Amino acid sequence: MFDKFADIWEVLRSEGGLRTLAACKPRSISSFRLVQGLRDQQVSFSTIVDGGANVGQFARAASLAYPDSTILSFEPLPDVARKLRHNLADLPNHRVFEKALGNIDGEIEFHQSSYSQSSSVLVREKCEDSLLQGTREIGTLKVVICKLDSELDHSELRPPVLLKLDVQGYELEALQGAREVLARTSHVLVETAFEKTYAGEPHFEEVWLYLRERGFRFVRPLAFRKDRRGRIVQIDALFQQGQSSEEQRPSSTDLPELTGPPQRVL
Repeated sequence: MFDKFADIWEVLRSEGGLRTLAACKPRSISSFRLVQGLRDQQVSFSTIVDGGANVGQFARAASLAYPDSTILSFEPLPDVARKLRHNLADLPNHRVFEKALGNIDGEIEFHQSSYSQSSSVLVREKCEDSLLQGTREIGTLKVVICKLDSELDHSELRPPVLLKLDVQGYELEALQGAREVLARTSHVLVETAFEKTYAGEPHFEEVWLYLRERGFRFVRPLAFRKDRRGRIVQIDALFQQGQSSEEQRPSSTDLPELTGPPQRVL
Protein backbone atom coordinates (compact mmCIF):
# COMPACT_ATOMS: atom_id res chain seq x y z
CA MET A 1 0.00 0.00 0.00
CA PHE A 2 2.83 2.38 0.85
CA ASP A 3 4.44 1.73 -2.54
CA LYS A 4 1.17 2.58 -4.27
CA PHE A 5 0.91 5.95 -2.49
CA ALA A 6 4.59 6.59 -3.26
CA ASP A 7 3.91 5.97 -6.94
CA ILE A 8 0.98 8.40 -6.94
CA TRP A 9 3.01 11.03 -5.10
CA GLU A 10 5.80 10.74 -7.64
CA VAL A 11 3.33 11.32 -10.47
CA LEU A 12 1.77 14.31 -8.70
CA ARG A 13 5.20 15.91 -8.28
CA SER A 14 6.09 15.53 -11.97
CA GLU A 15 5.30 18.07 -14.65
CA GLY A 16 1.70 17.67 -15.76
CA GLY A 17 1.13 14.90 -13.22
CA LEU A 18 -1.93 16.36 -11.50
CA ARG A 19 -3.59 17.18 -14.82
CA THR A 20 -2.88 13.68 -16.08
CA LEU A 21 -4.35 11.93 -13.04
CA ALA A 22 -7.44 14.10 -13.31
CA ALA A 23 -7.93 13.71 -17.07
CA CYS A 24 -6.44 10.33 -17.83
CA LYS A 25 -9.15 7.71 -18.34
CA PRO A 26 -8.26 4.90 -18.15
CA ARG A 27 -5.67 5.93 -15.58
CA SER A 28 -2.31 4.19 -15.41
CA ILE A 29 0.64 5.40 -13.39
CA SER A 30 3.03 3.07 -15.22
CA SER A 31 1.87 4.37 -18.62
CA PHE A 32 2.24 7.97 -17.44
CA ARG A 33 5.80 7.20 -16.37
CA LEU A 34 6.65 5.63 -19.72
CA VAL A 35 5.36 8.66 -21.58
CA GLN A 36 7.14 10.97 -19.15
CA GLY A 37 10.35 9.08 -19.89
CA LEU A 38 9.79 9.64 -23.61
CA ARG A 39 9.25 13.35 -23.06
CA ASP A 40 12.44 13.49 -20.99
CA GLN A 41 14.26 12.41 -24.16
CA GLN A 42 12.86 15.55 -25.82
CA VAL A 43 11.25 13.64 -28.65
CA SER A 44 7.81 14.01 -30.18
CA PHE A 45 5.78 11.73 -32.42
CA SER A 46 3.27 12.22 -35.21
CA THR A 47 2.32 8.53 -35.31
CA ILE A 48 2.21 6.07 -32.40
CA VAL A 49 1.70 2.36 -33.06
CA ASP A 50 0.45 0.82 -29.81
CA GLY A 51 0.93 -2.95 -29.91
CA GLY A 52 -0.81 -4.65 -26.99
CA ALA A 53 -3.08 -1.70 -26.25
CA ASN A 54 -5.32 -3.44 -23.68
CA VAL A 55 -8.05 -0.93 -22.67
CA GLY A 56 -6.07 2.15 -23.74
CA GLN A 57 -3.86 2.98 -20.77
CA PHE A 58 -0.76 3.86 -22.81
CA ALA A 59 -2.73 5.38 -25.67
CA ARG A 60 -4.50 7.76 -23.29
CA ALA A 61 -1.28 8.89 -21.63
CA ALA A 62 0.36 9.33 -25.05
CA SER A 63 -2.58 11.32 -26.38
CA LEU A 64 -2.21 13.83 -23.54
CA ALA A 65 1.52 14.24 -24.19
CA TYR A 66 1.23 14.25 -27.99
CA PRO A 67 -2.28 15.59 -28.75
CA ASP A 68 -1.69 15.95 -32.50
CA SER A 69 -0.43 12.40 -33.00
CA THR A 70 -2.29 9.58 -34.73
CA ILE A 71 -2.52 6.51 -32.48
CA LEU A 72 -2.97 3.06 -34.03
CA SER A 73 -3.88 0.53 -31.33
CA PHE A 74 -3.72 -3.26 -31.70
CA GLU A 75 -5.67 -5.42 -29.24
CA PRO A 76 -6.75 -8.99 -30.11
CA LEU A 77 -9.29 -9.81 -27.35
CA PRO A 78 -12.80 -8.85 -28.51
CA ASP A 79 -14.15 -7.80 -25.09
CA VAL A 80 -11.01 -5.81 -24.29
CA ALA A 81 -11.05 -4.17 -27.73
CA ARG A 82 -14.63 -3.04 -27.11
CA LYS A 83 -13.54 -1.34 -23.88
CA LEU A 84 -10.62 0.21 -25.72
CA ARG A 85 -12.91 1.72 -28.34
CA HIS A 86 -15.26 3.03 -25.66
CA ASN A 87 -12.49 4.48 -23.50
CA LEU A 88 -10.88 6.41 -26.34
CA ALA A 89 -13.97 7.28 -28.36
CA ASP A 90 -13.23 10.97 -27.76
CA LEU A 91 -9.92 10.82 -29.63
CA PRO A 92 -10.48 11.65 -33.33
CA ASN A 93 -7.04 10.41 -34.38
CA HIS A 94 -7.30 6.99 -32.75
CA ARG A 95 -7.92 3.70 -34.60
CA VAL A 96 -8.39 0.22 -33.17
CA PHE A 97 -7.25 -2.96 -34.91
CA GLU A 98 -8.76 -6.04 -33.26
CA LYS A 99 -5.70 -8.15 -34.00
CA ALA A 100 -2.62 -9.66 -32.39
CA LEU A 101 0.80 -8.81 -33.78
CA GLY A 102 3.28 -11.38 -35.02
CA ASN A 103 5.17 -12.61 -38.07
CA ILE A 104 2.21 -14.26 -39.85
CA ASP A 105 -1.17 -13.24 -41.20
CA GLY A 106 -4.10 -15.45 -40.23
CA GLU A 107 -5.42 -16.88 -36.97
CA ILE A 108 -3.68 -18.10 -33.85
CA GLU A 109 -4.61 -19.61 -30.49
CA PHE A 110 -4.51 -17.01 -27.73
CA HIS A 111 -4.26 -17.72 -24.00
CA GLN A 112 -6.64 -15.51 -22.06
CA SER A 113 -5.72 -14.57 -18.50
CA SER A 114 -7.85 -13.54 -15.54
CA TYR A 115 -5.72 -10.37 -15.67
CA SER A 116 -6.28 -9.26 -19.26
CA GLN A 117 -2.93 -7.49 -19.58
CA SER A 118 -1.08 -10.79 -19.15
CA SER A 119 -2.95 -12.64 -21.92
CA SER A 120 -0.61 -13.90 -24.62
CA VAL A 121 -0.05 -16.06 -27.66
CA LEU A 122 2.48 -17.88 -25.46
CA VAL A 123 1.87 -20.26 -22.58
CA ARG A 124 3.07 -18.93 -19.23
CA GLU A 125 6.01 -20.51 -17.45
CA LYS A 126 5.36 -22.21 -14.11
CA CYS A 127 7.52 -20.34 -11.62
CA GLU A 128 6.97 -19.44 -7.98
CA ASP A 129 8.56 -16.02 -8.50
CA SER A 130 6.63 -15.25 -11.69
CA LEU A 131 5.26 -11.74 -12.23
CA LEU A 132 1.97 -13.46 -13.02
CA GLN A 133 1.44 -14.81 -9.51
CA GLY A 134 -2.18 -14.33 -8.50
CA THR A 135 -3.45 -14.66 -12.07
CA ARG A 136 -4.61 -17.72 -13.97
CA GLU A 137 -5.42 -18.78 -17.50
CA ILE A 138 -9.18 -18.77 -18.00
CA GLY A 139 -9.28 -20.24 -21.48
CA THR A 140 -8.07 -20.07 -25.05
CA LEU A 141 -9.64 -18.63 -28.16
CA LYS A 142 -8.77 -18.05 -31.78
CA VAL A 143 -7.82 -14.47 -32.64
CA VAL A 144 -6.75 -12.74 -35.83
CA ILE A 145 -3.00 -12.15 -36.05
CA CYS A 146 -1.17 -9.96 -38.54
CA LYS A 147 2.19 -8.58 -39.53
CA LEU A 148 2.44 -4.82 -39.13
CA ASP A 149 3.94 -4.72 -42.62
CA SER A 150 0.74 -6.28 -43.99
CA GLU A 151 -1.64 -4.12 -41.99
CA LEU A 152 -0.19 -0.61 -42.18
CA ASP A 153 0.24 1.39 -45.35
CA HIS A 154 3.27 3.65 -45.50
CA SER A 155 0.98 6.66 -45.87
CA GLU A 156 -0.37 5.96 -42.36
CA LEU A 157 3.09 6.28 -40.81
CA ARG A 158 3.59 10.02 -40.65
CA PRO A 159 7.03 10.60 -39.13
CA PRO A 160 8.34 10.71 -36.49
CA VAL A 161 6.94 7.26 -35.62
CA LEU A 162 6.98 5.48 -32.25
CA LEU A 163 6.43 1.72 -32.17
CA LYS A 164 5.43 0.58 -28.68
CA LEU A 165 5.18 -3.18 -28.07
CA ASP A 166 3.83 -4.83 -24.93
CA VAL A 167 2.64 -8.19 -26.24
CA GLN A 168 3.61 -10.49 -23.39
CA GLY A 169 6.65 -12.32 -24.69
CA TYR A 170 5.74 -12.11 -28.39
CA GLU A 171 7.69 -8.91 -29.05
CA LEU A 172 10.39 -10.46 -31.25
CA GLU A 173 7.78 -12.11 -33.49
CA ALA A 174 5.99 -8.75 -33.79
CA LEU A 175 9.25 -7.02 -34.72
CA GLN A 176 10.02 -9.67 -37.33
CA GLY A 177 6.66 -8.90 -38.93
CA ALA A 178 7.46 -5.18 -39.01
CA ARG A 179 10.64 -4.91 -41.07
CA GLU A 180 9.22 -2.24 -43.40
CA VAL A 181 7.53 -0.40 -40.54
CA LEU A 182 10.81 -0.35 -38.61
CA ALA A 183 12.51 1.34 -41.56
CA ARG A 184 10.07 4.24 -41.09
CA THR A 185 10.23 4.23 -37.27
CA SER A 186 12.36 6.62 -35.22
CA HIS A 187 11.88 5.00 -31.78
CA VAL A 188 10.86 1.59 -30.45
CA LEU A 189 9.63 1.13 -26.89
CA VAL A 190 9.48 -2.58 -26.11
CA GLU A 191 8.80 -4.63 -23.00
CA THR A 192 11.49 -7.28 -22.77
CA ALA A 193 12.74 -9.80 -20.26
CA PHE A 194 15.85 -10.88 -18.38
CA GLU A 195 13.93 -13.86 -16.94
CA LYS A 196 11.24 -15.68 -18.92
CA THR A 197 7.61 -15.33 -17.87
CA TYR A 198 6.28 -17.18 -20.94
CA ALA A 199 7.50 -20.32 -22.71
CA GLY A 200 9.55 -19.29 -25.72
CA GLU A 201 9.84 -15.65 -24.66
CA PRO A 202 13.06 -14.05 -25.96
CA HIS A 203 15.56 -12.46 -23.59
CA PHE A 204 16.46 -8.79 -23.83
CA GLU A 205 19.64 -9.57 -25.71
CA GLU A 206 17.78 -11.26 -28.58
CA VAL A 207 15.52 -8.25 -29.04
CA TRP A 208 18.46 -5.86 -28.72
CA LEU A 209 20.51 -7.71 -31.35
CA TYR A 210 17.57 -7.84 -33.77
CA LEU A 211 17.01 -4.10 -33.50
CA ARG A 212 20.73 -3.32 -33.66
CA GLU A 213 20.96 -5.19 -36.97
CA ARG A 214 18.28 -2.82 -38.27
CA GLY A 215 20.09 0.34 -37.27
CA PHE A 216 18.66 0.96 -33.82
CA ARG A 217 20.72 1.76 -30.75
CA PHE A 218 19.67 1.07 -27.18
CA VAL A 219 18.98 4.38 -25.41
CA ARG A 220 17.89 3.47 -21.89
CA PRO A 221 15.31 1.57 -19.85
CA LEU A 222 12.23 3.66 -19.03
CA ALA A 223 10.80 1.31 -16.38
CA PHE A 224 11.54 -2.00 -14.74
CA ARG A 225 9.84 -4.77 -12.80
CA LYS A 226 11.13 -6.99 -10.02
CA ASP A 227 10.16 -10.47 -8.95
CA ARG A 228 9.43 -11.45 -5.36
CA ARG A 229 13.13 -11.92 -4.65
CA GLY A 230 13.93 -8.38 -5.75
CA ARG A 231 15.57 -9.31 -9.05
CA ILE A 232 14.93 -7.08 -12.06
CA VAL A 233 13.29 -9.42 -14.55
CA GLN A 234 11.71 -7.05 -17.11
CA ILE A 235 12.44 -3.63 -18.52
CA ASP A 236 10.64 -1.29 -20.89
CA ALA A 237 13.55 -0.57 -23.24
CA LEU A 238 13.79 2.45 -25.51
CA PHE A 239 15.62 2.16 -28.84
CA GLN A 240 16.32 4.92 -31.35
CA GLN A 241 16.95 4.71 -35.08
CA GLY A 242 20.44 5.90 -35.94
CA GLN A 243 24.03 4.82 -36.04
CA SER A 244 24.12 1.66 -33.93
CA SER A 245 26.81 1.66 -31.25
CA GLU A 246 28.64 -1.24 -29.60
CA GLU A 247 27.03 -0.68 -26.22
CA GLN A 248 27.06 -3.62 -23.84
CA ARG A 249 24.02 -5.56 -22.71
CA PRO A 250 22.78 -3.89 -19.49
CA SER A 251 22.92 -6.07 -16.41
CA SER A 252 19.68 -6.92 -14.62
CA THR A 253 21.32 -5.83 -11.37
CA ASP A 254 23.01 -2.68 -12.65
CA LEU A 255 20.61 -0.17 -14.17
CA PRO A 256 21.91 3.21 -12.95
CA GLU A 257 19.63 5.30 -15.13
CA LEU A 258 16.52 4.06 -13.32
CA THR A 259 15.30 5.98 -10.30
CA GLY A 260 12.25 5.60 -8.13
CA PRO A 261 10.31 2.48 -7.19
CA PRO A 262 9.95 -0.42 -9.64
CA GLN A 263 6.88 -0.79 -11.80
CA ARG A 264 4.47 -3.59 -10.91
CA VAL A 265 2.40 -5.74 -13.19
CA LEU A 266 -0.49 -6.17 -10.78
